[in-house]
Amino acid sequence: MRTQDSLTLLDIFAWLLSILFHPVFLPFYAVIGYFFVSDYYYYDLYKLLRLIFIPTVLIPLVLQYLLWRLKILRSFFLENPGARKYFSAFVAFIYLFLCKFLFPIAVLHELSLFFCAIALALGMAVIFNIFRIKISLHALAFGGVFVFFLIWSYRHHQNILDLLALIVIIAGLTLASRLYLKAHSVLEIVAGLFSGMISMFIIFRFL
Repeated sequence: MRTQDSLTLLDIFAWLLSILFHPVFLPFYAVIGYFFVSDYYYYDLYKLLRLIFIPTVLIPLVLQYLLWRLKILRSFFLENPGARKYFSAFVAFIYLFLCKFLFPIAVLHELSLFFCAIALALGMAVIFNIFRIKISLHALAFGGVFVFFLIWSYRHHQNILDLLALIVIIAGLTLASRLYLKAHSVLEIVAGLFSGMISMFIIFRFL
């Protein structure tokens, strides 16, 4: 990965995209997008968003910070294969808990499947890591989010091409940034996209 010495404007832009669309944030962005495009009403949306934000964003970020302070992580982007493996497993467990918590609530059933699918994708990432193969978690998250909204659009016969196009554009810029920063190879990006996409298809097909 590129160092932060003598950064150019393009370097700063690439780092900014990588942070703003870090895989820790993307599922929460997807939850906000879900309520934006759907007609579902939840009686206390802001409370629900807080309840989702704490386990999906706040706790993983605190864990990353602690791992960094303990010198287990070299940076915010989980380059260490061992730390990456355990971190992915921990976050997958959180998403499985959310899946179980949201599943009984009819209007949140699709969100529960979304979190279950992301947990499955992270499980695949853990397996890749066991075999010393690093896949892009940015790509994994983007692939999952894109297919989630694609499936939602198909199920509800809603035209959300503008949102899907926005996801593709942001994903393209962010993943290009990861390549530019030499954080991943093209193969690692493709493997991440495949893991996120196939996990979403599997969960929505069989659950």
